[in-house]
Amino acid sequence: LYIPFLAGWGKLEDQWKFRIFPGFRTGGSRSAQIQEPEQPKTPPFTAAHTAAEEQMKAFSAIVNPALRSLLFLWFHSSFFATLLNEWQYHIPKALYLSIPGGTAECYLTELLSFNNEAIVPLSADPAEFCRHLAGCKDHLLLVRETDVGKSCLKNLEQLSAAQNTGCVHLPGDNTVPFHALSVVLGREDSPLGEWTEMVLIYMEKGDFDLTLCEQLCSDGFKAEYWSALAAYTEQHISDLQRCLQQGGISARRVADDLELSTDCGSVLGVLRGVASFLTEFYTSVSLSLGEVIGDTWEDELIQALVTSSCRPELTDGLAELFAKAARKLIREKKLALYQWGQSWTQQPPYGAVYRSTEAYAFDRAAFQAICLETDCDPAAVKRELARRGLLKGKRTNAASYTTRLSARNAYGQRRYLQVYSVDRQLIDVPGEPSPELS
Repeated sequence: LYIPFLAGWGKLEDQWKFRIFPGFRTGGSRSAQIQEPEQPKTPPFTAAHTAAEEQMKAFSAIVNPALRSLLFLWFHSSFFATLLNEWQYHIPKALYLSIPGGTAECYLTELLSFNNEAIVPLSADPAEFCRHLAGCKDHLLLVRETDVGKSCLKNLEQLSAAQNTGCVHLPGDNTVPFHALSVVLGREDSPLGEWTEMVLIYMEKGDFDLTLCEQLCSDGFKAEYWSALAAYTEQHISDLQRCLQQGGISARRVADDLELSTDCGSVLGVLRGVASFLTEFYTSVSLSLGEVIGDTWEDELIQALVTSSCRPELTDGLAELFAKAARKLIREKKLALYQWGQSWTQQPPYGAVYRSTEAYAFDRAAFQAICLETDCDPAAVKRELARRGLLKGKRTNAASYTTRLSARNAYGQRRYLQVYSVDRQLIDVPGEPSPELS
C-alpha cells in the first residue's frame, strides 16, 4: 500500500501555512524517514529582493514575451495548487510544450523543475507514474514525452483523469488528492499535444536566447524566493482569494466573447488572478513584475490560448487552403523550389520546398510561412493532412508528421532534412503548368 506523506500548503489552526521537509521538499520519498514538516524561515527584505531579481533573470532567456509570461505564471500557479483546488479554481489542463532543440529543453527542465525534482518519463511504469502523480504537491509535475506505447497511453489517461477529477486513484482503491499542475516537455509534430487536456504551445529557436539558456542552465534552486513568497501569501491570503475571484470574473467575459471552452476560461482566470497577486508581491519587495511579463501580457496570453487548440477547430477545407497558399508563395518566388534530392547553398529566407513525381516536401520554415499566409493553425493543418492521408513518406518517428529527406547542395555537400511531404496531387492544379524550379 502506497501512502504519500506530503507538506506544502495546509491548514494549521484554521490558517493556511506552507511547510517543507528538509531540503525544501513538499513530498517525502518512499525511502525517507517520516518526519514532521516545518515552515521555512522567512528571509529578510534584502534577501527576498535579491532572490526575486534572480527569479526574474532566470526567465530572461525566453525572449518571446508571450511564452515568457505564460511559463512564468503557470510555474507560479503550481505553487498555489492546493489553494486553487480548495477554492474551486482547479486547472483541468496540462501545458504541452513543443520544444525546438536540446539547449532549450535543458534550460526549460532546469527552469521549471522545483528544487531539482526528477522529470518523469511518459513511458514510465504506470504504477510508478501513478506514485509521481500522488507525491507531487504545490509544484510542477514535469513529464518528458517518449515514444508512444502502451505505457504512454496508460499514463496519459492517468494524467488526464487526475487533472479532470482532482484525484489520483492508487492501486487497491486508494484515492488521494492531486495537488499539482503539469507540464509535458514534448517535441515538434507529436500527436500527443492534440489531446483535449493539453494547452498546446509551439516554440521556436527564435523564442530563446540560446547563449543565455546555456549560462542559466545551472543557476540552481532559489529557496529564499519561495520562502519569501510563501510568507507573503500566508499574510495576504485574502488578497490571493480576491485576485483569483476578480481574474475569474473577467476571464469568463473574455471566454464568452471568444467562444472559449469553460476549461480554457478557467485557465485564463487563474493566470490572471495569479498575475495580479504576484504583481502585489513584487511591489512589496520593490520590484516590478512588468520586467518579466510586460504590460500587454494579457492580450498575448489570450492569443496563445486561442491558437493553442484550446477550443475545437473545424478542419474541413484546411488542406485546400494550404495548397492554394503554397502555390501562391512558390509562384511568387517567396519559397525556393528545388528538385527532390537537391538543396540550397544558402538558407532561403522564407523556407524551401522540394518536388518529386509524387510529392511536395516543405521544410518547417516553409510550412509555417504557408500557414501564416492562410491564417491557419499549423497544428490543425497537420491534423487535416494526416487525417486525409495526404502526408507521404516514412515518418521520422511514431509520433511525428515529418519525414526525412536526403539532399545535396551545389557543392555536393549532403544534409538530412526533416520535411512535411504532401501529396503532389493536392498542390498541382490539373491543366496548369507546374511552378518553375529556383
